[in-house]
Amino acid sequence: MVILTNSSIAAEENPASSFGLPASSFGLRRDKSPRQVERSFGLGGRGTIQMMKLMGTACFWRARHTRRVTVSMAVMVVLGGTFACEKPSSQTSKPSPSAYKIQERRLGPVHDQMLSPRWTRDGCHFAYVTKKGDKELVVVDGVAWAEYDAIRVGSLTLSPDGMRHAYSARKGTKEQGKYFVVVDGVAWPEYDTLGDGSLTLSPAGDVPGERLAYSAKNGTKKQGKYFVVVDEVAGPEYDQIAWGHPVFSPDSKRVAYVAREGTKWLVVVDGKPGPDYDDIGKRRPIWAGAYVDGGGYDVLFSPDGKHFAYAAKNGTKWVVVVDGKPGPEYDGTGKESLLFSPDGKRVAYAAKKGEKWVVIVVPSPGDSGEAGGKEGPEYDQIGSGDPVFSPDGRRVAYRAKKGDKWLVVVDPSPGDSGEASGKGGAEYDRIMVYDWWEKKGSRIFSPDGKRVAYAAKKGKKYLVVVDGKPGPEYDLINPHRLRFSPDGKRLAYSARRGDNWLVVVDGRAGPEYDAIRLGNPVFTPDGKRPAGDVPGGRLAYAGRKGNKWLVVVDGKPGAEYDDIEAWSLRFSPVGRRVGYVAKRGNKWLVVVDGHRGPEYDEIPAWSLVFSPDGKRLAYAPKNGDRWRVVVDGKPGAEYDGTGRPVFSPDGKRVAYRAKKGKKWLVVVDTQEGSEYDRIIYDRLTFHADGVLEYLAIKKKALYRVKHVPVTK
Repeated sequence: MVILTNSSIAAEENPASSFGLPASSFGLRRDKSPRQVERSFGLGGRGTIQMMKLMGTACFWRARHTRRVTVSMAVMVVLGGTFACEKPSSQTSKPSPSAYKIQERRLGPVHDQMLSPRWTRDGCHFAYVTKKGDKELVVVDGVAWAEYDAIRVGSLTLSPDGMRHAYSARKGTKEQGKYFVVVDGVAWPEYDTLGDGSLTLSPAGDVPGERLAYSAKNGTKKQGKYFVVVDEVAGPEYDQIAWGHPVFSPDSKRVAYVAREGTKWLVVVDGKPGPDYDDIGKRRPIWAGAYVDGGGYDVLFSPDGKHFAYAAKNGTKWVVVVDGKPGPEYDGTGKESLLFSPDGKRVAYAAKKGEKWVVIVVPSPGDSGEAGGKEGPEYDQIGSGDPVFSPDGRRVAYRAKKGDKWLVVVDPSPGDSGEASGKGGAEYDRIMVYDWWEKKGSRIFSPDGKRVAYAAKKGKKYLVVVDGKPGPEYDLINPHRLRFSPDGKRLAYSARRGDNWLVVVDGRAGPEYDAIRLGNPVFTPDGKRPAGDVPGGRLAYAGRKGNKWLVVVDGKPGAEYDDIEAWSLRFSPVGRRVGYVAKRGNKWLVVVDGHRGPEYDEIPAWSLVFSPDGKRLAYAPKNGDRWRVVVDGKPGAEYDGTGRPVFSPDGKRVAYRAKKGKKWLVVVDTQEGSEYDRIIYDRLTFHADGVLEYLAIKKKALYRVKHVPVTK
């Protein structure tokens, strides 16, 4: 097998210098794999055929930008020949008698100063800004691109798959220099100013990051006009473009932004300006001429990208505009209340009507429903962050205040069973917020959207209301653990009665304990039981009796321990197995399906991992100052430190980081890889073909490392 490397090219700080061309001539990322759509990473020895695929993809994109097609094509022809003729890397190890052979490709030097680092979620691509004398430059996967007088802080952006990068740069002084966007090493047109926070790559599409948009200005600070550039095409000019704009729709097919002309604001979608208003959305000033959103974007796209909506103000009145059509006027709109249903067919928001508040549900244009939307009953207040849609988009719910009482309004779609449209439920002293991170969502819909539940306070007692029916009263209910099973057929939560805690499942109270562990109860991820005879899946939680802890699975208590590690209780992905970390005396151990593993001084809850098929289990325990990884009950070698184990998609392989002295290496199925100074952001990625890939640093150089299964 021939292994292609990038050693000779990446060693050059200017990757174009070998060909007598300026760095800006490169419209192509040279160190990238051709399988952009297939989400592969690195050349990995795939040769000229794969390089030609990459050339084809790049040519397709360049065809939309004809002013650079000729030079980009010329460079790609040279590159194609160069890659095809490269010799195997001296860094590549020979096939070993074990299950893997390790391919190591040097990508380029790593600088001591790495500013604004960016990396893809899979850890296979890494970029940063660095300084060289009085110049600044961007380094992507070890390739150093052209030097500029400044790189705008925070502007460096990687596409989701890491195949493209972009950033804002400056030539000349801050007062008299020119600003421009650099895309994959190509400097785009120069402007007097670029909008802060405006540079954005498209998030989706056949090639993520294929499209790019940003705002720019020509003219002095007090004179000149702003405009938005989308795919190198400049749009109409305005006095100001709102901070953080433009934005792409979720499918990346549409672009929107908020602009000001004179004293009026408007929304521009796909280059078409909408009507003028005195204000748009809920922006607040942070400095002269700049605004941030009051919650999410000023312009909201539907999940499918087909529709858009925003709130707008004229005089003292507010309207919500859907696809360019304004709705009825109100005295205000609720903060963070505007949202689309998951299917994109409806819009809902809270609005102020005199001294009262209402919720309006608007059908998207083209869908059936009342023009301007359906206005619900009037209330004294609507809960913050409300309304919310059910996962299927057919129902909407919100908290409402009536006098000094609160209630939940559930609005079913026509044909659904349940309360009459817009009718509120019973009144309570308080509707409890169940999500302490988002501080909203006082009720939850079941995953199928057919059921709704919320916790409420009545006098000094608490209860859970399910589908409008109140459950038993308790002294306290933990709303943060109010959970439906994945199929929506069961509901569980923890409650306190007197000094004792218990878990309530489908309205039936379980045995009492002195405490219920944080993060419990938990349902199986797939909502199934092994025998498949009980809907809703398996349920487990950890409880304390006296000074002993135990785990209850499907109502059956397990063995007692001195402690159960918080957040360690988990089911396997298919729900057939359950595991957790328990303490006995001064030692910790892992319990799987009731079977105890060996004892250790420490076992972090985060290290406990089931394989995707649920058949295997791995975790990283510590004895003394030494760490190891245990896979299927078999302890591995000892190290000075380890990372979280990672299974391959088929569950047949497992990998983890390990520290030896001051060096780091990766272990795959007990086989050690080469030693490095650092594994980039501790990310290891298994591909569908079983190849493990990651980036590592050694002797101030960046390497792409692959562990390739040996075919027997």
